[in-house]
Amino acid sequence: IQLSQDGKTIVTGLRHTNAYGPVQLWHRDGKLIRTLIEKGVAIEEQNTPSIQLSDDGNTIVTNLRFRDSGFYGPVQLWNGDGKLIKTLIEKTKKPEGQTFTNVNVFLSRNGRTIVTSLQDSEFYGPVQLWNGNGKLIKTLIEKTKKPEGQDWIFVPVWLSRDGQAIVTALRARSTYESIKLWDAQGALRTTLVESGKPSSIKSFAVKFSQDSQTLLTVAKATDNRNFVQLWRSQGTLLKNLVNEKNEGVVNAMFSSNNTLTSINSQAETIITAIPDGAVQLWNTDGSLWHTVIEKLDVDKQAGRLILSPDRQILAVGVSNKKLQLWDVNGKVLKKTIAHEGFTAGSLFSPNSQMFASGSFDNTIKLWDRSTNSVLPLTGHTSGATSLNFAPDSKHLASVSEQGRLILFPLDGLMDLQTWFKRGCQYLSDYLRTSTNKDDRLLCQGYLPATPKAANQKSRNLGN
Repeated sequence: IQLSQDGKTIVTGLRHTNAYGPVQLWHRDGKLIRTLIEKGVAIEEQNTPSIQLSDDGNTIVTNLRFRDSGFYGPVQLWNGDGKLIKTLIEKTKKPEGQTFTNVNVFLSRNGRTIVTSLQDSEFYGPVQLWNGNGKLIKTLIEKTKKPEGQDWIFVPVWLSRDGQAIVTALRARSTYESIKLWDAQGALRTTLVESGKPSSIKSFAVKFSQDSQTLLTVAKATDNRNFVQLWRSQGTLLKNLVNEKNEGVVNAMFSSNNTLTSINSQAETIITAIPDGAVQLWNTDGSLWHTVIEKLDVDKQAGRLILSPDRQILAVGVSNKKLQLWDVNGKVLKKTIAHEGFTAGSLFSPNSQMFASGSFDNTIKLWDRSTNSVLPLTGHTSGATSLNFAPDSKHLASVSEQGRLILFPLDGLMDLQTWFKRGCQYLSDYLRTSTNKDDRLLCQGYLPATPKAANQKSRNLGN
């Protein structure tokens, strides 16, 4: 399922055993607009149809990916009304002897830039750049035979939100090579990492800022040197934020990369975390803003790094099951938010007053800023994998692995006095009749008033 940012457009694609589709376009009121792809029969088991939808819902790209049917494609471009604009890649029979052919499609958030990338068991490429109208702009990487002895090569692609910056790399089994930055017309802006310089890169990632004006490259070389570099999207290196040897993996991102809430570009922040080293916040010009943690107590890699919308609290994943909350001045607010299973999704509320963490242990942990307390939310029978706060922060929606949605009202939820009163009411019968004086006094003032007759009756019985 793909949903446009304004919530007005929905695209669904169904998966079946030995079948695919239909792929359908809907209005948010549930009205079917058009069926883009009818249900069809696949010779072999079919992967889920790949669907890409622009934020405004006006551009849709579909990609049918057959696992072992002897074909790949078609890749098709549609408008927001479900009208076919162009078939970018026709349904094509795989060459004889090819064990697989993969077609990957990348669509910019604004729908104006599309990149398609092909690879099979003997070749990689072509990697082609298209505009939002389906016009081929340029072939960035030609179809190329793999070097002898190389098991596989594919081309990962990263796109900025506005589609004006594209990063490509050649990824072999154990290294990344020839990492390049292109503009939306297919012109090479710069080579971000030369092959074999400073040494082979064994892990690599690109993160774009929300305004698409800057990007981070996060790389680890085979000699265990970690690099985090800040670039302008035009290809100018602004600053080396991290350059050090470490057996662990350095984590780095923009604050907008881990939030569902839009961030003012002036409030965009860069977060870096070094295992057994510092966790730091940087401004987008490369200047250091705060060192939050001097020495991060993790072995190999920090987990998620999430900055609150008001830029005052940082959540740090210290293991697959635990998070910590820090204020930006280096004070730990909550040392452990722990789950019994792996954490699956976590985020701050839009008003920065709450933090929620979902887990495969079927629970959600909700932290409240005013009380610094953590409340477990239950009700799921499978992992709570997706969370989102309402824009007014008054409700939390959660979806489980099995597709169950629970909407939690949050008003007054973290009021400990309210919960204490509810607990006392639940135990009222026991507390009124307990022979333990301390128990009877435990909820004094919190139990509901009783009718005078009942009080008189209880006194008579007591006599």
